[in-house]
Amino acid sequence: MLDSTLKFQRAFKRLSERDAEFVMMQGGILKNEDWDNARCFVRFLKIFSDVTKKVSGSTFVTSSSYFHHFCSILIMTYYLRVWLQKMKAKHDKYWGNLRNMNMIIFVAVVLDPRYKIKFVECSFQRLFEKEDADFLCGKVKEVFNGLFKSYRVALNSDQAHQSAQHNQDVDMDDSAFDDVCFATAFDNDVQLSESVNTNKVNLYLIEFLEKPVDLSSFDILTWWKVSSNNYKYPVLSQIARDILVMLVTGGRVLNQYRSSLTPKIVEALICAQNWFRANSLPIDLEESFEEFEKLEKDNNLSQFLN
Repeated sequence: MLDSTLKFQRAFKRLSERDAEFVMMQGGILKNEDWDNARCFVRFLKIFSDVTKKVSGSTFVTSSSYFHHFCSILIMTYYLRVWLQKMKAKHDKYWGNLRNMNMIIFVAVVLDPRYKIKFVECSFQRLFEKEDADFLCGKVKEVFNGLFKSYRVALNSDQAHQSAQHNQDVDMDDSAFDDVCFATAFDNDVQLSESVNTNKVNLYLIEFLEKPVDLSSFDILTWWKVSSNNYKYPVLSQIARDILVMLVTGGRVLNQYRSSLTPKIVEALICAQNWFRANSLPIDLEESFEEFEKLEKDNNLSQFLN
């Protein structure tokens, strides 16, 4: 609205020269200082608009970039605290208590090979006091290592089950002593022992950061899907696949008209919505609420008349 108004500054000026009633309106006419403030505020609000569009996407990864946008907004709020009291209150609702922050947001940044834990630690040190920064750094590492241990146990259990199933299926008369069979079993054992090695986490963190030519076009999911990275970090790649696909924000699926849906129906609705968006077809789950109300009233009225 402000951006559209700024285009008509000269028109408002001419209106003030010809229309006495406009000049006498409550608050008076806009001064040059007001127009300058409006331009400054539009540039500031554009940051929120751009961030909202970026973190609300559903056809690309948003979890690993959300922390970057959060840092930019937090720095801006320090300079414009008077103007942003209501925005700050909304911000503090989710980020005011450092002890209750969702660590998965930061873990997603750690899983980005362009930044890893170094970026998170550096950002904490710039944004918070030393005590709070140390607490958050330790918490992120604790959650990250905890995820690795949990996924490692699950992965090892699956591999052990597959290996046992394979051994049961082997025909002792045909291939029990085949060299290929022994080589396959050895390869499975090697992968199993490597996947349980917790040094994989440290190895990933101390390796050089990825430096793609174009940061904006870097596909983090493809990086983890590449066979070399997937084979080198089997547990971490599984964590990345599960965490990086999480959406930071999303529309309401459950509402007053759909409050008793089963999990399968909710999943189908979310998938259908994402498919529509992927095909560039506009869809808004909220825009038809008035039509739903009208149809419901008409339906109730017809039942009453019948």
